[in-house]
Order: sequence, then C-alpha cells, then structure tokens
Amino acid sequence: MANEETVKVERAMRGRRAVVIGSARGIGRATVRMLASRGASVACLDLDQAGAEEAAEQIRGSGGEALALSCDLGDVDSVETAVTRAAEWAGGIDLLAVVGAMAHVGEVEKISPNDFRRVLDVNLVGPFTAARAALPYLVAAKGNIVNVASLAGIKGMPYGVAYSASKGGLLMLTKSLSVELWETGVRVNAVAPGGVSTGMPAAGEYPEGGWERVAKRFRTSFGPATAEQVAEAVVFLGSAEAHMINGVVLPVDGGASA
Repeated sequence: MANEETVKVERAMRGRRAVVIGSARGIGRATVRMLASRGASVACLDLDQAGAEEAAEQIRGSGGEALALSCDLGDVDSVETAVTRAAEWAGGIDLLAVVGAMAHVGEVEKISPNDFRRVLDVNLVGPFTAARAALPYLVAAKGNIVNVASLAGIKGMPYGVAYSASKGGLLMLTKSLSVELWETGVRVNAVAPGGVSTGMPAAGEYPEGGWERVAKRFRTSFGPATAEQVAEAVVFLGSAEAHMINGVVLPVDGGASA
C-alpha cells in the first residue's frame, strides 16, 4: 500500500474500537498489532488466553490500549461473554474481526461426523454467534464485521471437506448479513486468504502426497501470503476508507481464485 493510502487508513482507524477473535498468533496477531499501530483500541480474544495476553501486553508496551480475554469460538456462551465484556471495556464496538478457525484434514472416510461438526461449530457457528452478540454495539456505532474465510471456501479443498464446507458457509453468512444489515449502516465483508506462510495447525493427517496436491491447487508463483499481507486487507476493510465496500469477499491469494 502506498504511503498516502496508509496514512488514510491510519486516520480512518484512529480512536476506533476493535474486537479481534483469534489474536494469539498468525493473522490475528498481525491484525491486532496493525490496528493498534494505527490508533485503534483492541480487545484481543483467543482460546489461548496466554497468547492473547502476550499480544495485548505488546500493544500496551507500545503505548496502545488493549485487553485480553479468553474466547472459545466453539462455545456459544464463551463467545457471547467475551464479546460483551470487550464491548463494555471499550465502550462499544466499531470493528469485529473474526480470524480464529480450526482445520481437520484427511480422507473423507476418516473424518467422523463429530470431527465435521466441531469444525462447523468453530468456523461457522462461532462467527455467527460473535456477530449476533456484537450487533447492538455495531448498529449503535455503524460499525462493521470482517470475517477471515479462506480460498478453501471458494474452491474445493481435497482432504479438507469440513474446513472447506465451513469456510464456504462463512462466505454466505457474510453476504447474507451484509444485505440484511445494510439499512442499519453496518457493513459485513470477508477476506479469503490462499496459502499463508504461517500455516494453520490441523487435526488429522494428509494421505501420502496429499499436502502437495493441496498446495498445487491453492498457490501461484507469488507464493504464500504473509500474515501481515492478510492483516492489511482486514484492516482496510474494517476502516472508514472502505465505507462503500459491503458484502465483498476479498481474496488474498496471488490470483489462485481467478
């Protein structure tokens, strides 16, 4: 992003109140750092509370405002409690960014219905619950939601049926919310990374040669994105500079979805 555009996004983020779910590492950690560096106060939510606290402490050490809270996207009560506490701490919510996710990989016959259901609970029911809990605050602030989906929600992922199905559902949740809420002034968008250099720990295992098949399908000559490159897209969509962008799925994949 050019310097002039960066300054605009920084100005559009100054004083904003952000809640980031999945902030302990990877894209989420990069997102909270970037939001704080541009003047937002940030509630860092994650199942790994120690990791969230480390992210918050780094922000506070740099002069920013941050709070760490435990949040399990697979647990409705946990999500509702954490989002509400974050809103009370910040005095509202201008941006809800849902970054956290889980993956379970393997041949379809080796993935149990319980495995499949757990992935849906975390990757789809969790973001729905977070949006529902944040909605009164977002409406009051005319804020917005950015969901981090995946290229696997746009094109099928071999050996990742649960993950791909959950991320496809997240994209349609994003679009459906965007059209339902536009009269309230709340925007809802999604970022869809392809390969990311940080990777994501996954339960299960690929069959022999399986990961190579996935990588061939999802990467281009640009290579994997960095966590910071994906975070840049999240922060832009979450800023006032993107006030006319609603219901969009923004791939960050080097053209793999083209």
